[in-house]
Amino acid sequence: MAKKQLLPKEATEVLTEESVGAIEGAIKDKIELQVEAALTQQDDLYAEKLQELVTAIDKDHTSKLNRVVEAVDHNNATKLLKIIKRYDGELNSKAAGFKETLVESISDYLEEYVDEAIPAKAILEATQNRTAKEVLTNLRKVLAVDSTLMSESVKEAVVDGKT
Repeated sequence: MAKKQLLPKEATEVLTEESVGAIEGAIKDKIELQVEAALTQQDDLYAEKLQELVTAIDKDHTSKLNRVVEAVDHNNATKLLKIIKRYDGELNSKAAGFKETLVESISDYLEEYVDEAIPAKAILEATQNRTAKEVLTNLRKVLAVDSTLMSESVKEAVVDGKT
């Protein structure tokens, strides 16, 4: 790199070599300081602008993400409501069907168990005994005789009255 002359040629003729070198060194230092100050100032300005830009982008992204979250939440809530309605319907219809099937199965089982466990002859005898008890109860009501009045003397009077 060639050495750049900072002072005009006339000044170098009047001044000594040392003076010219000192002046050029001072000018170079001054230029470096001013360039450094300008770069620092430019960095600060760009940092502020970048910070503002990042803040604006963050704000924009935040609002967009909030809208996305709301849309996803709404979509999921709608889907969940559909699922709830469907399963409620399925549960109610299948539960009713299951109930009917269960009642029929239990009824069939009890009929078979009663047929096997209790003979038909015993059931016929029990119904006849019940019928006889009902007839006797009705007779007592008609004759106005209860168990306390049924002594030997009363029995004889009722039998005599009947005959």
